[in-house]
Amino acid sequence: MSNERIVSPEPVGCLTPGRPDEQTRSFTYIDDCVRGTLLIMHSDVVEPINLGSDEMVTIKQLADMVEEIAGLNVERRYMLDAPDGVRGRSSENTMIRERLRWTPSCSWRSASRSPTMGVRPGRR
Repeated sequence: MSNERIVSPEPVGCLTPGRPDEQTRSFTYIDDCVRGTLLIMHSDVVEPINLGSDEMVTIKQLADMVEEIAGLNVERRYMLDAPDGVRGRSSENTMIRERLRWTPSCSWRSASRSPTMGVRPGRR
């Protein structure tokens, strides 16, 4: 895989989120998802159980990280008058942590730097 970067003083795209510091999400690295799913499948747990990260990331933090990794400059036009939508989503992991001793092994930032993450800079 090429490690080329586009470095451009001009924005290469436009991101239009609502309130960037208010909306949050959680992300779980695929390797952690697979490991957790296999643990659940081979366990005696029969009730619903959450598998995910409880590490919250703002949409602004996510956009900053993607720009940094891809070497891009993205114009941001915040739509402050847009409907709020869901402020945040995360996973309540108490049961999987206690019953199966599972926690994500990767933070969202360290996972983003993995060569298998899939964020690749565009080509010109």
